[in-house]
Amino acid sequence: MAFCQQCGTQNPDGNRFCTGCGADLTAQAAPVSTNPAGYQQQPYGQAPQPFAQQGVPGYGVPAGLSKKEFLNLPTNSKIKGSIKAAAIIAPLITIVTIVLNMVELEEYKASLRRTGYYLKDGYMSNYYILWGAMIISAILAIVAYVTLNIIPSIVSAISFLFAMIFALVKGAIVGWMGYMTIVMLIFMIYYLFILNKEYDKYRAQNGMNF
Repeated sequence: MAFCQQCGTQNPDGNRFCTGCGADLTAQAAPVSTNPAGYQQQPYGQAPQPFAQQGVPGYGVPAGLSKKEFLNLPTNSKIKGSIKAAAIIAPLITIVTIVLNMVELEEYKASLRRTGYYLKDGYMSNYYILWGAMIISAILAIVAYVTLNIIPSIVSAISFLFAMIFALVKGAIVGWMGYMTIVMLIFMIYYLFILNKEYDKYRAQNGMNF
């Protein structure tokens, strides 16, 4: 049994017109949607779906995100991982290198003392320069990761490259970890550049003030 939406009369199933007022029961059973084709009608009381969930490309990213929040989006996981890896590897390599250098120096000093010799004046300054450049590089890599600023990452790569060249000129051996670190720092510059470019595009699309 079907009830007429116009007058409330109960009608037998299969009736096309209401026996009370003559209204078309077929039209009442299948109302015409006012939504344009391709749009999803939401049930009453539910929030509309984001466009990205409806399959519309280029939408679904909330407006007003900070650069840090923008980096944390799932679509930027590769960029975030590369920047974070460089910020972790550089300090670790710095600590390992300095510790190994100190151990080698103590062994070298001990061997000299056994033969009655001592280090030349100014010899230690070479290590101080090397360590200083590496420490600056490590600190700047962390700063670049925290601030997502490309300038500290560039200076960090230059500082570490200087430390490598200085060590090679002085006859030291640069291990594979050192070469891996400089590669990671270069990748950090690259991915920070990509991040800044994408973030600027996102800000422009959402009308955010620069």
